[in-house]
Parts: sequence; structure tokens; C-alpha cells
Amino acid sequence: MFSLVSLKHRPFLLTALSKCVALLRPLFPGKFLVPLPLEPPTDSAMLSEENWISRLLIPRFISKVRFECADRDQLRNAAERGPIIYIGKHTGHLEYHSYAHFFRHEQLPLASYANRLSLRRWMRAKDFWKTLLLQCRWLEEHDYFPAPITYIRQTIAKKSASFISLEHATLEDDVLFQLESQNPLLGLLKLPAEELHSVSFVPVDFIWDKHPDEHEKSLFEIVFRRFFLFWHQYRRPALVRIAAPVSFDDAIGSRSAPFTEKTDHLRRHLLDALRLERRIVVGPRHRPKHWVIERVLTDERFCQEITHYGVQHLISSDDMMLLATRYLQEMAADVDDTIIDFSAHLFRLFLGRHYHLPQLPEEEMAKIKKLAAQGPIIFVPNHKSHLDYMILSWILHEHRLAVPLVAAGVNLAFWPVGAFLRKGGAYFIRRSFRDNQVYRLVLIAYLRILLQEGYAQEFFIEGSRSRSGKLGEPRMGMLSYFLKAAADGNVQQLTFIPVTITYDHVLEQRSYVEELEGREKRTEKPKDVFKLARFFRRYREKGHIFLRMGEPIQTEIDDQEHRTKTEQLAQTICHRINRNVVVTAEAITATALLSSTLPQVSQEDLLKKSELLLSYLRRKQTSLSPALEEKDSTSLLRALRYFESSRLISMEEKDGQRFYHIPPNKRLALDYIKNSSLHFFASIGLLAKIIQQTGSFQLDDLRRSFSFFQDLFAREFRFSTRLSVDQHILQILEFLGDEQSVAFFATLLENFGESYHLVLAFLQHPFTMREEKRLIADLQRLGKQMMAHGQLVRPEALSRSNLRNAMKTYVDKGLLSMEEISGMKFYTADATTETVQTFQAKLQKIF
Repeated sequence: MFSLVSLKHRPFLLTALSKCVALLRPLFPGKFLVPLPLEPPTDSAMLSEENWISRLLIPRFISKVRFECADRDQLRNAAERGPIIYIGKHTGHLEYHSYAHFFRHEQLPLASYANRLSLRRWMRAKDFWKTLLLQCRWLEEHDYFPAPITYIRQTIAKKSASFISLEHATLEDDVLFQLESQNPLLGLLKLPAEELHSVSFVPVDFIWDKHPDEHEKSLFEIVFRRFFLFWHQYRRPALVRIAAPVSFDDAIGSRSAPFTEKTDHLRRHLLDALRLERRIVVGPRHRPKHWVIERVLTDERFCQEITHYGVQHLISSDDMMLLATRYLQEMAADVDDTIIDFSAHLFRLFLGRHYHLPQLPEEEMAKIKKLAAQGPIIFVPNHKSHLDYMILSWILHEHRLAVPLVAAGVNLAFWPVGAFLRKGGAYFIRRSFRDNQVYRLVLIAYLRILLQEGYAQEFFIEGSRSRSGKLGEPRMGMLSYFLKAAADGNVQQLTFIPVTITYDHVLEQRSYVEELEGREKRTEKPKDVFKLARFFRRYREKGHIFLRMGEPIQTEIDDQEHRTKTEQLAQTICHRINRNVVVTAEAITATALLSSTLPQVSQEDLLKKSELLLSYLRRKQTSLSPALEEKDSTSLLRALRYFESSRLISMEEKDGQRFYHIPPNKRLALDYIKNSSLHFFASIGLLAKIIQQTGSFQLDDLRRSFSFFQDLFAREFRFSTRLSVDQHILQILEFLGDEQSVAFFATLLENFGESYHLVLAFLQHPFTMREEKRLIADLQRLGKQMMAHGQLVRPEALSRSNLRNAMKTYVDKGLLSMEEISGMKFYTADATTETVQTFQAKLQKIF
């Protein structure tokens, strides 16, 4: 067994040189003198000034290095409190110079000593000869250099900094097989406790490649990365991560533990801190698809659940496993870093020509990195476009964070898009599997393995893309599966981050409007990819994509799955998504245009209405697009020109004034744009309508009507719960001044009132077992008849989204009943005519 005492270090060349100097000193008096008292000399201190070679080469390298610090203030406080020991792994000269550059920039103490490094080649000539003479004189007197702990103790005594490079090897993981000359931590723990009390460790890591280590690489991966992606990938900046300081007492654990145990704990604690810093950036190791499938199929809990199900339903274990394997093959992601890098490059190259891509401040990304260090993160965006799958992943990739695995609909698994998305981190979920218990067990087991491995994930709270432009109702399924998987996998905490994505031009807007008008949704096909060219030809100007991160929600996981907890979490996520919507000039202009049912609207009137909307948003401190924030009128006029070029409106001039005409068949397209920010005006629009119809400003009357319609439109909007109803009403009343403002805001929700009226009119004639699609088609036919007779005036009231929400609301109210058979929904109107008319009378009081 090796001894734990220091080995004497006698470098051959320096030893020979010291003897030569000793012979020359008497011959040249005064030439080889060194200052006294003589201290152990070091040639590894970080340099404040370097030689010309270093000044020529090193800045070119360091200029491309990005630096990230977990907590600068905490690091500066630790430096003021006492000596710092920087901890790194496999530290070379380039890395060491990069650290020194960062410490100088941040005015942090430079390391006075580093083990395993010599900087003589980078020193100025004067410093080089001075250091060399000191080392020769030391060897002349002592015959060897001391162990690293001697230098470190010297820096601790002077309250300066040192740098320890930890080598990671299997042999070194066992403290009994380490030498003090190789591992200074051994000697450090032998120092008196009072010397170490104020010491802080600061893990630092230099990350050359942001890809996690992989089990295996295909020939395609090796060839493609080396020959085609080399310059793209490796010309990008390397990254230096500086972790938060760790006090000595926290790092060693129990002081009463045996010496070897404390040493082992200290080294492992520091290595874990370094691994964590790297894991924040690169994420967990990318497991191949077959590994994940095998892990799920051999999971003890899953095997018990699947066997129990098979016994209950008289299905053999082999058949159950074959079925589970088939589901996993359909579901599982197969991440490939080459595809991720290639996709990010294409995304930036192609989409960057047509959109102003989103940016996030570094402070916000730093918060996400802190959260990533604490446990699995689940990103929860709204869902407006197929681009949503790539936007968040792209921006995280740009900020050198691990790309999340994304829950996608199985409708996107068609070739070749499905294979491409799967390699990019998508796993595919069926839209409906309520009656398929085996599929549910497989999905929960798959999510459990992903959470245990530490993968960041992403899913859309609405389940599918919003066809109306508003945030859709939250789907509880995936949220409850994540909570169940975490509880089953002993994951103590999940962090949900609401993400809001806003577009001024949505890629699929035309198809959404066609669906709202009554056309059936088309299944995605490979040829749909080529339709992108048509979209981008229509819009000559660059669009904007805005991305905002909401306040994270950290959820403690318990052993029981509570439906109430899931619903509360879903509502909280939706509120925070809505709160961060960026209001665009297009949304404001569409809202102003649709407030009128007249055939023509003057530009002057539109601008006045738009200014009123903006003043209310500013009062609410809502996020406005940068262009709208800077120049209101210019942005609004640009939005009108965009609507003209898109043929949504037409313009004509009369008597020096501009008037805009909205074709009835284009109102639904404008309504989609309006809906993106309509939730900000839901409360004021509802209250203004109540005041307009009742003429009452009494708080009790307003509260009663406001609460009734809040409940009625609960599927349309998520009304704010931060304030009580009374406080909410009083704040709105402070803004609503004159009758003109009340009349304008009262128009904003008219189309919803007409939609709910239309469904009630249809329910006055009871019917049985009508399939949902057929019922909506019948409602739209009746709506067109009512519009012809002047009973309805807004074509956007015939939106399938509005009618579907109204039907679901009346199911909740007992006016309709719904039954699901073989995945299809059937409605029956079994309420009496008197009941329907009573409810309609309440609605007609306001709408």
C-alpha cells in the first residue's frame, strides 16, 4: 500500500541548472543573488503581465470564450471573507489563462499557486529569470521542492488564492491509493482547523464541447460531424463556468468522521460540483433509444404493474411485453447531437431570413441554469404553431443549455419529419388513450425513467395547437402523468417553467381560419413542408417571434396524485403564460377594426381606439412589442398596411380621409389575430358591457353580473385571481371614464355573447345523440340564417372554437349532455324549453 507522506520532487533539469548556478555564483559576484528570506518558489501563479508571445496568441483565443458565473456577488463576498481555492479538472495552459482573464476582469484574487502547471514559458524575461534563480537557489539549499500543500498553506496564510487541479481516474477515486504530491486535498485536511475555517472552494470548469458523452456513435455521426460540422460546431465559443463558492465546513461534511472518510467526502463533493456545472450546460448523457426501451421494460415497478394488468385481463406476460415494446418503439425519442446542431444551424439560417428571432437576457438564462442544478425542469409553452417545437430548443441551444425532450403529437411521426424530430429530441404521444390502460402505464414508466435520468422536458399545456388565437383550455393528462411519474420515481421536486411564445404572423393562420369556418382538420403530410415557401412569399417583411419565460413553479412531489393539485397547477401555469403575452401592433389594430360592425371605419377612429387600448395595457404594465413601445402610430399604420397586403381589409380615400372596409368573410381571420391579446381586455370588456346594459354602477349589482359571466366564459378566458372580484371591479372603474370609453370596450366580447345566444337558440328544439362535428355544422347553418335576418351581426360569432366552448359550458350547466363513444363525442339536448329560455333571459340582459 502506498504511503500518504509526500514524495520529494527533484526535477532533473532544474537540479542540474542549480548546480551550474552554484558554480558560477563565486565567479560573477552580484549576478545570481536572490531576495531573502527565501520562500518556496512557484512558477504557476496567474500572471498580471505576460510576455509578447502570450500577448500575441492568448487574446485571440480568449476573445471567443464565453464566461458564466453562478453568483458574482457571493463569489466576491467569499473573496473578502478569506482565502479561495479554485477547483478544476484536467486544467491546461489555455484553460488556466482563460480563468485568469475572467478573474482579472471581475477583480477577483488571482491564484498564487496551481498544482500540475508551470507558466515560465509565458513570463516576461525579467520575471522568468527571477523565478528560475529562486528555484535554483531553493534546490541548492533543500535539494527538492516541497509538496503542493506547502504552497497552498502559504497562500492560505497570506489570504490569497490557489488553484487545485483534480485528476479524475478510477484509481484516484479511492483515497487510500493517492499521494499528497498528486492530491493536495490529502495534505489540506491535515492543516489546523482554525486555518481552514474561512477557506472557500470555487469549482471552475472549461467546457469545450457542449455535447454530453454518448455511449456509442454511428459511422454517419463520426463522418458527418468531423467533415461537415467541424467548422460550424467548433468555431463556436467555448464556455467557462464558475460555480458558487462552497465553504470548507460544508464541503468536508462531518468533522467527527475518520480522516480518510473526510478526504473522500471532500474530493467527491468537489468533483460532484464540477460534474453539476457541466451537466447544467450539456445535460445528462444521451442514452440511445434501445437503452431507454430496455430500461423501461426491466424497471421493477413497471414489470409489476404490467404483470398485474395481464393477470386481471388474462393476457400472458410475453404478449404484454410485446405490446409495451411496440408502444415504446412508437413513442421513444432517439436524440442525436448532430441532428440538433444541424437543425439549429438551419433554423437560424432559414427562419432568420423571415423572422426576427427571439432573444433572452443572460440574467434570465442564469436563473434557469440555477434551477437546472436543483432537479428536472419541465418547460410548458403555449402552442400556436409547429414552429413552437423548435423555438425554445433553439434558444436554449444558443445559450449553451441542454435541449429538452419534447412531447409531440403522434400525427407528426410521419416520414421524414417524424424521424428528424425524433433525432432532435421529440417523443410522440397519442392524442387519446383514455381507454388504453397499457399505453398509460408505458407512458408513465417512460416519463419516470426520463425524470430519473435528469432530462429537461417540454410539453404543451393545451395539448394541441390553438385554432382560435387564444390560449386553449389546459389538458390535465400530461401534467398528471408527470406528477405521477415523479412520485413513482422518488423525484422530490419538479420545476415547471411557463413559456409564452407570441407571433405577429402565424405560419398556419390560413388553415386555422378555414377550420374555424367549418373545414375538417387535414392530417399532416410530407408535402406540407413545401407549403412554407408560399407562406414566406406572402409576407415580404420580416415577422417577429417573442419568447418570454414566466416565473418558475417549484412543486414538491408527494406519494399521492391529487386531481385538485393538478388543476391548480394547470391554472397557475396558464395564468403565467397569459401574463407574459407580448401585445403586437397587429393584435391592437385587429381589435380596433372588429369593434365596429359598420361597413367602413375611418383611420382617425381606428387610431383613437387603438390609443385607448394601449393606455389600458400600459396601466396594467403589459408587455408591448418593441416597435409598439417606441412608435405607436407608426406601428399601427404598418399593421394596417400589412392587413391590406394580406387582403384582409381594403382602403379608400374620401375627402382627404382614409377609410377601411372589412369584408365579412375576412372578419374571422382578423378575429384570430385579435384573440392573441384579447384576454387582457376580457374583464374590462365584460364590465363595460354590464354597465352599458344595466346603467348601474352599484358594486353589488356589478359583482353579481360580473361573477355570473366570469363563470359562463370560464372556457374562453382565464380571469385573474390575484385580486378579489371587488378589487378587480374597482380598478377597472377607475379607468372607465366617459360613456364613449364604456361603449367602445363593451364591443370587445360581443361575438362571444352572440355565439352563446346561437347555441341557446338551437337548444330550444330538443334533439338526441348528435355527433359533435355534425352539431357544430348545424349550428353554423342556423347562424347564417340568423345573420340573414339580422339576429346576429358578427360573422366571427360562428367560429367553431366559440361554438364548441359554448356547448361544453352548457353541458356543465345541465342544458346539454355529452357521451363519448369510440373516441367520438355525442351531444343530447334534454333540457326543457322553459329551462333554456330562463337561461337565455339571463344572457339577454347583458348580451
